[in-house]
Amino acid sequence: MQNNPPDVQFDDEVSLIDLWNLLMRRKWLVLSVTLVCLLVAGTYVFTQKKVYGSEIDVALAGSVPIESPDVTLYMTSPEVLTKRLKTKRHVVDNRVLAWVSEADLTNKRDERPDVLNIQVRGNSPDHAREFAAKLGKELVAEQNAAVDGRIQQLTAYRDGLKADLRSVRRLLGDPAPNQAQDTMRARAQLPQASADLQTKVENANRQMSPSYLKRADIVSEPTLNRSPATPKTKLILAVAVFGGLMLAFLVVAFLEFLARAREQAA
Repeated sequence: MQNNPPDVQFDDEVSLIDLWNLLMRRKWLVLSVTLVCLLVAGTYVFTQKKVYGSEIDVALAGSVPIESPDVTLYMTSPEVLTKRLKTKRHVVDNRVLAWVSEADLTNKRDERPDVLNIQVRGNSPDHAREFAAKLGKELVAEQNAAVDGRIQQLTAYRDGLKADLRSVRRLLGDPAPNQAQDTMRARAQLPQASADLQTKVENANRQMSPSYLKRADIVSEPTLNRSPATPKTKLILAVAVFGGLMLAFLVVAFLEFLARAREQAA
């Protein structure tokens, strides 16, 4: 005769009162598991090296085409700038005190969609802030040097146009032009040439104006954060407490399952 093990059956309906009573019976186990998780998280947090953050916003220099006023042509491609900035390090005595963690062109400022946000990390709040300020000043100086070079090019171009315009106007004012050098057909084209040159001179002046040729500047000064960016102590400890409670509940549920199984088997 074969003996079959008795079926183990449980009541699937568990009231909140029963659950609370169960937890109270196992409260020391719940507390112990939660404290262990909290201790592990605390050990991790307080043994990790603290890293502090700072960020600065820099408006990039660029020119606005007259025919496309909604377009900005940057002096240096933002992609090139971000790649170069991410390699920046502040090293003293072979020790890295601060570095760039992120640099992105952001549209968070509707009035200045050309803002480059630079995020810096450092071994101390002051190191991070000082390095962010240094990077901002260097970037503004570099960008504005490119603007000055562009102004020089436009000035030379405009001066050349003005010289051509003066020559054309002298020919227009000559009452008896030399027919061997200035045919009647060429003379008829002089008024249009004069108007075209005048338009080009005006456009060159407009391209050098602040409305069309924008200089770089610092939109916001570097922040000073006394709280570390990593590790995030409060978040890690909160997750440890929550995770410890969840783990404790699972352990209690498993032990209760084993206890009731033994009771049913007996």
